[in-house]
Amino acid sequence: MKFTAKFPSHSSTPRHFARSLVKMLVASLCLSTTAFADPTPAPSPTAEIDRSFVTSTGGTLPEELQEPILKDLEARHPGETPQAILVHLIDCNSDLCVKSLKTIQEFIVDDMKDTNVVVIAVAANSTDEQVKKLAATAKLTFPIIADKDRRLFTKIAAEGVPRTLIAKGDGLVVYTNSGYSEGREAEYRAVLESVINGAPVPRGLGDNSSEPQMDNELMARDVRGQQAPEVPVETWINPLPADVAGKYKLVDFWATWCGPCRASLEYSEAIHHQFDDKLVTMAISDEPVSVVQEYVKTAKLKQPIGVDTQGRANNFLQIQGIPHAILINPKGIVVWQGHPMELWGDDGKLLREALNGKEFIPAKNKQGAVPAESPTPTAAAEE
Repeated sequence: MKFTAKFPSHSSTPRHFARSLVKMLVASLCLSTTAFADPTPAPSPTAEIDRSFVTSTGGTLPEELQEPILKDLEARHPGETPQAILVHLIDCNSDLCVKSLKTIQEFIVDDMKDTNVVVIAVAANSTDEQVKKLAATAKLTFPIIADKDRRLFTKIAAEGVPRTLIAKGDGLVVYTNSGYSEGREAEYRAVLESVINGAPVPRGLGDNSSEPQMDNELMARDVRGQQAPEVPVETWINPLPADVAGKYKLVDFWATWCGPCRASLEYSEAIHHQFDDKLVTMAISDEPVSVVQEYVKTAKLKQPIGVDTQGRANNFLQIQGIPHAILINPKGIVVWQGHPMELWGDDGKLLREALNGKEFIPAKNKQGAVPAESPTPTAAAEE
């Protein structure tokens, strides 16, 4: 029979950040002839390049950033051109800005060092000595430009900090965002990965989007209180039990390379049988079947494990960090969402409360909630 795991519904866009990204060679263009904005462009009746300064997506990075961008990339990957550029606007005296810089260093610069992503910061009202001191104190390895007279800030129309711009390798801005909060780095990575792979920027991200945005605390689109979506499964490594009707379903999105995912799965493996009368657990990965099979065998996992290499439910939920789980009640409503260890911890205390009818749904989600469309399943595997 065909199986598409019909569990209640969610909403979303792209996710899943591979630990390593394939390098793309962009050898045919040089930045000096692309979309960077010239401060004093010479009139040209044939020029079709957008020379506007950055005020939103669709603008271009100021030409002054071109040299430090190329210099940074040349030091790391000689002879290559940028795949994507992240510009972070800061104030050296802002604790929030300093925190955001450290996070960008760890989750963007360090984690994506094998790509041609260039990260550069611009510090308003700052001297060269101030930015050197900041870089040393925060242990930053990417360049910071001292914008002493706010010339760059004026061109970029930056009124508040921190502010982040992400551009393609030719300087065309595709994403802007003001402020900073926990989890924002995952959003940056989603945009950078899309640019690197030549894909459209995920909807629902950044200042210029009218789409519902990712919940920064959940690091996914918040679907609590909504009808759950279908969860397409191509292959079951460990199949679902026959008696799933009328039970809660806990869907855990994970990967074998993710340490917290493995820890959570192995913990749930030890205690999930305590809840078998009310709960069906299932862990869904988007990795190759052979990779998941090998781990399941090594870890001796018995609970249901499925694979959807297209990552349709992951993408639909806009998951920015794993492990991530949703708990669905027998009526098909998502009654809890978050890190699975929140449920399993303390011998499953929170899970017991949920299985006894408690709903962990914010009040705002109960007011006029509209069921999200489900991802359209394609070619679900036959079982």
